[in-house]
This record gives sequence, C-alpha cells and structure tokens, in this order.
Amino acid sequence: MADLITELDRLIVDLGLAVMAVQVTPAGDGPDVDVGREEMPLTAFVRAAHQAGARILYRITREFDLEEFSASLPDDGDEEARAARARLLRQARRHKGEVTEVEVAFACDGVLHRWSTTPSWYDRLRDDADTARASAHGERNDPVDRGEREALVQRLAAELAAMPAFRRRGSTEHGARAAAYEHAEMIPLLDRPDADWTADGILRRARTRVDTETERRYEALTARLPELAEELAADERFLAFTRVADRRDHASEFLAERNDGYRPPVRIRDRLMNTPPLLGGKPTQRPASLYDGLPASPTTS
Repeated sequence: MADLITELDRLIVDLGLAVMAVQVTPAGDGPDVDVGREEMPLTAFVRAAHQAGARILYRITREFDLEEFSASLPDDGDEEARAARARLLRQARRHKGEVTEVEVAFACDGVLHRWSTTPSWYDRLRDDADTARASAHGERNDPVDRGEREALVQRLAAELAAMPAFRRRGSTEHGARAAAYEHAEMIPLLDRPDADWTADGILRRARTRVDTETERRYEALTARLPELAEELAADERFLAFTRVADRRDHASEFLAERNDGYRPPVRIRDRLMNTPPLLGGKPTQRPASLYDGLPASPTTS
C-alpha cells in the first residue's frame, strides 16, 4: 500500500491535479461508477480523470487504529471467546499504523467515478472480528455481513444528505452528528458503541455526498453571481450589518436559502461579496456627477 500511495502522489504532481482529502460516495440520486484494482490500475484511473478534464481529485488514505480496533472487540464471554480476542489482537498489532484503505474519486458530467482498495490482511481481520462479535452477541440482529453493512451505510448516508438540517449543519463532525439524531434509524446507531464503525461510515459518507453536491451546484451557479450580487446589495438585513464577518455569514445563508440548504464554499461566497455592485461585502458608491444636486432642467413643450 505504501508503494501505491507513493505512485499516486507522484502522478498527482505530474498531472497538476488539485486534491481534496475527503472520502466520497455518490451525490444525490445520480449515477456512479465504483471500481477497484480488479477493474483497472490506480494510475489508469487517475489518468482517466485528467483526460476527462476533472479539476479536483478527491483522495483519502486511512491508517489502522489498533486502540479503536481493540475497543471494538467484545471483552467478555467464555474462555473460547477470550482466546479469540487475544488471537485477533496479536494479528492486529503487526499492522499498527499501516494503511487500511486508499480511495480516489472524481466527478465528470454528473457521474461520480470512485476507485478504492483495501489490503487483504485488513479484509481478513475485519471478517474475523465480525465473526467474533457475532459469536459474542449470539444471534445477530445487526448487519455484520460486509455486503449488508455497506448497503445500510449507503442508504442512510443518502437519506441524511437529503435532509436540509444535515446539509446546513454537516460541515463539522459535531454538527453532522447532532443533525443525524433527527433521523430515527440513526439514533440507536449513534447511542451505542460504534464497534464496526457503521455510524462513523454513514456520517462520513453523508458529509461527502453533501460536499460533492455542493461543488456541483455552485460550479453551475457562478454565471448568476452578478444577478445575486444585485439582490444581496438591496437586502436590508444584509445592509444593516456593520461587521464584515456578519455580512459574510448572511451572504452564506443567502446562498444556502437559494440552494436547498447547501452552504456555499468559501471561495464562492467571497466572489459574491466582491461582485459588483458589491466590493469587499459593501455596496459600491455611484461615482459623483457634476450635476448631482442641481434641479432638473425644465422640460419644453
């Protein structure tokens, strides 16, 4: 995995791609392409992104957290269960700090293309840990099977991203978690120990759905910035603020209200704040005329 990351870093620099360190999943209900090493090499995928004209490459690498893994294992049960736990921890210690996932993605013409891979040792370790948890809890009621878990994560991430409250508050981890409590199925997942990282995966993917859709929406909005600047410059609430920070916050809310709760990227908000008739968040003054203040000339019949 280390060689793969080195190769990825070198290729990103060579192609001049911008990188966002986030994990992605399909935005909205649009189509997506999900591939891995079996379908195509990572280098071919990144070159395809470049040839397709992608401006941003989404990329994340995750490292194995031994303490988190240890805490996720059942620590009670009979002698056989305790022996299984000890065996898993011995295996896990060999991989402390190693990379467990590499994920790269780009969007093109409304289609999200995602490439990811995990090392075989991590897949085996997760499967063995799922078996240990299922044995410790008896008959399983939760989706221990990786396919079932992935389906649950995908569905709930999509449903959270469709909630306006989540879109408004999901820019931070704390805000996303608080907003997720408004979804009935998320409450038990959030209130219990996240042994298999299901809740964490749902929140991360939901936030990335929102991020990806936000980029798509505001990229299309840039042509309307002059029109929106005119509207904002006439907004009495906006004009009432004397602090630039307050005007920035209001401008963000102004844009979010017109985009189904998707909060604008900072660069878009700042462009709006500097689009005539706004300059630095303030309406520009009309240049004074020599004739200002003079009475209107009489009209002739």
